[in-house]
Amino acid sequence: MKGKEQGETRILRRAVMNVSPKQSLWFAWSPNPIPGPEGEGESSRPQFDAVEDGASQVQLTVLDTSKRWRHHPSADRESGPNGLDGSQGIPDDARDLENQQYKSSNLNSDGIILSQPIHLNKLVAIFEINNSAPTPNEPSSILEVGAAATLDLPLDATKIFLGFHDGRHWTNNEGEDMQVQIDWL
Repeated sequence: MKGKEQGETRILRRAVMNVSPKQSLWFAWSPNPIPGPEGEGESSRPQFDAVEDGASQVQLTVLDTSKRWRHHPSADRESGPNGLDGSQGIPDDARDLENQQYKSSNLNSDGIILSQPIHLNKLVAIFEINNSAPTPNEPSSILEVGAAATLDLPLDATKIFLGFHDGRHWTNNEGEDMQVQIDWL
């Protein structure tokens, strides 16, 4: 869908991506097979979309915010794309990365920055710059998306990856895949 006008904003390309609750940004640049510290495998590799030529922003929108998932098999840990229901209904269940083994050169993730705790189960994104994994010298930050967000593209961005935030152990995440609409502006 190239060149569609939406109000004053020109959509250069629209895509729809399915994002599973098992997908984690920490595995975006992992070697095959994924050697996850807590048993993660290929199902944990996040989906990505290539940056559209000429775009300066990307608008991300979850198409059905009623879908639910959880970061633990227990139903009391269920939430939606903003992660705001939190663990056991606690509205402020924000977590940092709890297992530092996810941030490693073995996973090509040692340049990923999580600058602040994020709500569990929240939809998050990260950009690839110059077709390569982030490094400690050229890091890339995890960005909060939730149900919807418009993000400015970093200089030389080549891909955007989408996944769900969790502090650790993506293998036990359950629930429905989210359909995310990606509009390159």
